[in-house]
Amino acid sequence: MDADQMLQDYQRRIEPGLQAFFREKIKYTENIDHDTAHIVRSLSEFTLRKAKRLRAAFLYYGYALFAPPNDDVVHASLAMELVQSYLLIHDDIIDRDPMRRGKPTVHVQYAAGKDEHYGNSMAVLIGNVGNSYAVDILTEAASRFSDQQKIRAVREMNSYILTVILGQVRDLQQQRDWMKGGPISENDILKTIHMKSGVYTVEGPLYLGAILAGADDRELKQLSRYAKPLGIAFQLRDDINGLYGDEGKTGKPADSDVKQGKCTLLMYRALQAATPVEQAALRAALGNQGLTAQQLDEVRDIVKRRSLDSIVAFADEQAGRAVSAIRDAPFRAEGKEYVVQDGDVIEFKI
Repeated sequence: MDADQMLQDYQRRIEPGLQAFFREKIKYTENIDHDTAHIVRSLSEFTLRKAKRLRAAFLYYGYALFAPPNDDVVHASLAMELVQSYLLIHDDIIDRDPMRRGKPTVHVQYAAGKDEHYGNSMAVLIGNVGNSYAVDILTEAASRFSDQQKIRAVREMNSYILTVILGQVRDLQQQRDWMKGGPISENDILKTIHMKSGVYTVEGPLYLGAILAGADDRELKQLSRYAKPLGIAFQLRDDINGLYGDEGKTGKPADSDVKQGKCTLLMYRALQAATPVEQAALRAALGNQGLTAQQLDEVRDIVKRRSLDSIVAFADEQAGRAVSAIRDAPFRAEGKEYVVQDGDVIEFKI
């Protein structure tokens, strides 16, 4: 079966579970305090917005690599959607993004154009609830999983969340230093990509599924040889889509990364290869909250000339490394069918 079709089939399985989960949590919170239950309704609305459920699917198929999956695994995978909501809501505050998944971000909704501090504060609290719910989902998982597996899974989830947070810290520090003209290397950027994006998108969810299926440390290490390059490829493609993608599909403004002065490998290589005139144009655009449509078009043109092809090739190389690492691994065919598709990997075509 085609990987895209497998993802769609999985989406149809997880959506009813997410809806039922939030109905229960909203009712429970309203019984505690009706006046503050709106934060759970907001988390529900945000999480249930149309999304690919890619990270949850990686947990499901991480399990399928080692054991036949079941409805209990689908329920456990809900944790990934709550972790994602937690991290995205906070990330949107940090990046000052106004839109997520085609709608206003949580902090923007609560600020209502008037009280930025109130909006940010409420969004922080709502994100924290998402993290709490993720732990609940794993600790209350069905008896099919042993207590040891559940404890190990929760520890792994907390570990990878910490890695993502540290990656976010690296990203902010690099962005600050880069905007001031400080020295940044490709290795610095790649390490940040792995910590902030790769672990969060691929490695962490795969590990959790594998752990719930009983995988040992040796098998997890083998998974890492697939997950690390795949995570890098995913982020490189995401950076490209962030600059050139259709806002209707990405759900975010196309000028967001430029306005924030994001230290992406795409932009780093463009600056390294640009002429002095082009460098001046890029520097004038990066971090500019008043970025014009004309400036954005100029940035796109420069990046297309100077770095786009090399980043596409690098992303393809990383995806190929991921495929090679797992194609001959002694894992179950059902899980491998999702992560390997005729030498290509899901989500890497633009």
